[in-house]
This record gives sequence, C-alpha cells and structure tokens, in this order.
Amino acid sequence: AEELKPHEGFEEIRWGASIGEVQKVFPTARAKPLDAGSPRENVYFVGSKIGGIHVELSLVFLDNKFGQAIMHFDGAETERVVDIFKERYGKPAAETPKAVTWKMNGTSIMVLRAGVATVSSPEFAAYAERRQQRVKDASSGF
Repeated sequence: AEELKPHEGFEEIRWGASIGEVQKVFPTARAKPLDAGSPRENVYFVGSKIGGIHVELSLVFLDNKFGQAIMHFDGAETERVVDIFKERYGKPAAETPKAVTWKMNGTSIMVLRAGVATVSSPEFAAYAERRQQRVKDASSGF
C-alpha cells in the first residue's frame, strides 16, 4: 500500500478511519479496556516497526475515528528514530534536549528523547490541547 503524506494519516491509515479500517492494517491490534476518565477515547495496542526499530504502537481513536499514533521504543534508539522522522518529515520546527517536533498542515509530530513519539491528526491535536487547558484551569483553581 502507498504510504500517506504525514498530514493525511499515519503509515497506511487515514486520519478519521474507523476501528475496523485500522484493524485491516493491524489485524493483531488489541483493545485497551475503556477508560471511564476519557469516554471519547479508545486505544488499541500492536507491535510494529519504524524503519527497522521495534515499537509498541498505541493507536488512539477519538469518537471512534483514528486520531493519534503513539510509539514507545527503547530510549537508546532515540537518535535513530529522530533521523527516520527527519528523513520522512523534513527539518523539524523545533529541537530541544527533551524533544524534536514537526508541524505539517495541522498534523503534530513529536519525538521525546525518553523513547516516545507521537503523530497526531489536526483534530486530535486540537482536542488534546483543549483537554490540557482544562486540566491546567482545574489545577490552578481558575
């Protein structure tokens, strides 16, 4: 299958794809028990590879539409993952000792040097930002 452009989706999965469509690409993906704290989110786990590096992939759905891929990998592989992402996504928007980030047509891409990478659809990135703001508001007592 043809790999989608980063702003269209992740690997061969379009942003907004249904759980069934994603399971066609990752038939061994297993569902995480539903989290009462975030009823709009479903997560499926599957082992995968990014450029030959083994990753534990979390496929996140918002309102049953594919919105985010989270990759957990050995922190020792971080620089290799950063190089693969630079090859795929071009020059990063920002690079710090903790993280490397890209923005592509609203899609948010981040590699944390602790061994985690995320690729988020524009819709999921906006949702996550609002959720983070609500948590900040709640913790500051407004």
